[in-house]
Amino acid sequence: MALAAKRDARMDGSEFRLWIEGRPAHERWELLDGEPVLLAPPRERHQRIVMNLAGRLDALAEPRGCRAMPGLAVLPIVYSDGARVEVWRRAGDDWSVAALGPGGTVSLPELDGAVPVRDLYRGLAF
Repeated sequence: MALAAKRDARMDGSEFRLWIEGRPAHERWELLDGEPVLLAPPRERHQRIVMNLAGRLDALAEPRGCRAMPGLAVLPIVYSDGARVEVWRRAGDDWSVAALGPGGTVSLPELDGAVPVRDLYRGLAF
């Protein structure tokens, strides 16, 4: 659950960056519609999925000499409450989306590879 900090006026990005400097280091904030919002800390389940995804992407990208994310041509949204992934893919100015379940595979031709959805949830039970 997010908590909005109450202020009289809306902040812009530079005001927010100055304001956040005075906050404790363990707090995570984002600016939504000019209002600072305190974010809940990520749960262990989320962290596990992030590590699994980053590991698989790095294994595909590193031999090609590129970073884990080849650019914003493919945006995977990996859910933590069930084994499902939305893969948003950009072609020019248009976006398409594919929904994948536990038996699906995220195709990544940009990296000459693919990531099975089940691999993203390795070490987790549903």
